[in-house]
Amino acid sequence: MCGYTEYTAPSTPPAYYLVKTLSGMFRYSQWLSAHPNCSGPADSYFAYSYAGTCDWSANMHKECKQTTYGYELQDANGFALSNVNTCSINVCGSFVGCAVTQTTRYGANSIYDFCTTIGGGISRLTTTQSVMEALTVADIEANATDRLVYARTAAFGAGNEWSSWANSAGANCAPTRYQARSAGSFQWQNSQWMVNVSNWAHNSNYALSLEVWRSNYAANAYSLYAYANTNFATSSLGFASLSGDTPLTRGYDTYVSNANVFPN
Repeated sequence: MCGYTEYTAPSTPPAYYLVKTLSGMFRYSQWLSAHPNCSGPADSYFAYSYAGTCDWSANMHKECKQTTYGYELQDANGFALSNVNTCSINVCGSFVGCAVTQTTRYGANSIYDFCTTIGGGISRLTTTQSVMEALTVADIEANATDRLVYARTAAFGAGNEWSSWANSAGANCAPTRYQARSAGSFQWQNSQWMVNVSNWAHNSNYALSLEVWRSNYAANAYSLYAYANTNFATSSLGFASLSGDTPLTRGYDTYVSNANVFPN
C-alpha cells in the first residue's frame, strides 16, 4: 500500500492515505531582557505558516512515489526567512496540547502558550496557535494491484506482462491468489486459462464448462467451488481457441481445470 499511515488507533487492516494537507500558523512574540516577562511592545516576532499538500495521488496507479510537497514559510518581523518544502511535519511536536484523530493532527496549545522565559532574560508568548495536518484520499488495494501490473509492464514491455503459457492440470495449474490484507502489503497473483480445439466439426456450436477449484489463501486445500460456462463456435476449419481470467476472490487461491465440451 502507499501513502501516509493513520495518526492513531490504526484500522484493521491499516488504512493508508495519499494526500496530507497542511494549514494554519504558529506565531510567537519575543521580548529581550530589557522587557522581561513579556512586558511592553514585543521586540520581535516569528511566524511559521503551513500550506499546500503532500500528494501521492497523481501517481497512484503507477508508482508509490510522492509527487508534490507542502511547505513551511518561516517569517521574522515581516521578512521571509525561508520557504521549506516539508511533509514530515508533526504539529504535536511543537504543541503541548494536540488533538489527534485517525486522519488529523491539530495543535492548539503552544509551548509558549504562557509567557515563557527561555534563558538570557528572553521571554516568548504565542499569539497565534492553530496548525493542522489532515489526511484524505484513501489508497485502496486496486491501486496496489494496478502498480504491480504497471511495474511488470515497465519491466517486460506492453503485452508481455504475463508469464509464458504452461500445460498443466489440477492443482498444478497456476492459481489466482489474493491474500486478505492485515498489514501494509499483501500477495496478489492473477492467472488465465486457455482451451484450444482442432479438427472438430466445422462451423459448429459448443458449450464449454470449466471446474473452478478454490482454497483458503495459502492453505493448499482445494475443493470444487463452481463451474465457469461459456459458448463458442468452431471455425470453417474446425478450430477454436478460448481464454479468460481465472476468478479472483479476496482471501482465496483459485484455479480452473477439467474442461468439458458439449454440442450446443
